[in-house]
Amino acid sequence: MKNNIIVYFTLLLSLIILDGIWLGLVAKDGYQQAMGHIMREQVIIWPWVAFYLLYPLAILLLAIKVQLPTQSRFYFPWRGFVLGAAAYGTYNLTNYALVVNWPLSITIKDWLWGAFLTANCTWVGGLVWLK
Repeated sequence: MKNNIIVYFTLLLSLIILDGIWLGLVAKDGYQQAMGHIMREQVIIWPWVAFYLLYPLAILLLAIKVQLPTQSRFYFPWRGFVLGAAAYGTYNLTNYALVVNWPLSITIKDWLWGAFLTANCTWVGGLVWLK
């Protein structure tokens, strides 16, 4: 149980740091330019909180705490990439299909970012899990 909690908080911290850098520095202007016309002036915080509390748990249960014949640190990024591609793909592809003027460039960029982000966080969390 203690290991689960440590890995969960490792994942949470990794997600917040990496996504904070991505959303706050790297991609901020691109998102604003591409989606500024559909963005809220006043951001609603609770959906972010819900996501950042739930997603590390999903990574832990679906990509790290998986029963395999061999636990290798090389399995974690791959499983994380697949989980991230599925999760972020669901969000981005659904928005692209349903939301008028949802940019294809954001769909692809955010989808790839989510897969990369989840792979890296899963790798870090997986290394902590194996210790």
